[in-house]
Amino acid sequence: MLWSGLILLAYPRSKGRYSLLLSQALFRNGYSVSSDSIIRPALDYYASHGSDFDKMLSHYYYGEALREYATKQEALMELEKAANYGRKIGDKFYLARMLTTISSLNQSDYNGEDGLRAAEESKRLYHELNDAEGEFYADVMIACAYQCLNRYNVSKQLFKLLYCKVDSINSGYRVNLDEYYATLLMKMKDYTRSKSIFDSLYSHHPEVFTSFNRHIYAQLCLYDKDFETAKQVID
Repeated sequence: MLWSGLILLAYPRSKGRYSLLLSQALFRNGYSVSSDSIIRPALDYYASHGSDFDKMLSHYYYGEALREYATKQEALMELEKAANYGRKIGDKFYLARMLTTISSLNQSDYNGEDGLRAAEESKRLYHELNDAEGEFYADVMIACAYQCLNRYNVSKQLFKLLYCKVDSINSGYRVNLDEYYATLLMKMKDYTRSKSIFDSLYSHHPEVFTSFNRHIYAQLCLYDKDFETAKQVID
């Protein structure tokens, strides 16, 4: 069996299929990669062979891999290629997921307009799929996109609506809402309420503290003359 499997992998088609399936398995199980060595055979093979669905997935997983070790623009370029194939074949399931990632990457690159467009398209697709959790997450991305566009009052109203329904969707999402909402409150110069939310997150959910969140929280602690906590956060 081992030798037969190795012989099959000598053929480009089998190698491309194995590469795609392995990339898919790693992504779905939360493993990160540090190069394109795993997905590259699939990209090379499906560039001129296979269905548009295979091409979509190869660019999708390549884009997700690039998020780990390359620039945002390189990742976005591959994800946009995947999304175009998704639109072409009408695959709402994958397209909705790609678009939330595209929205997030655009926003992290301070491109709120493209981030908003992607999130709104994603929301429509999740709605058509009757995927309430997906639609909720797309709504979060929309609220964040308005924050990125400095339309803080619109973003704040959207977050209030999201808080009203989060527990009926998935109470676990409340932590993410708190994280994004606290950032919004800081931008609106409501430092006291923002710090209060971050205090709670820091005590009960330290896993959400990316370097960006640590920077914001440290600033809030300094505003509040809470120098000890600021030092802990920075260290």
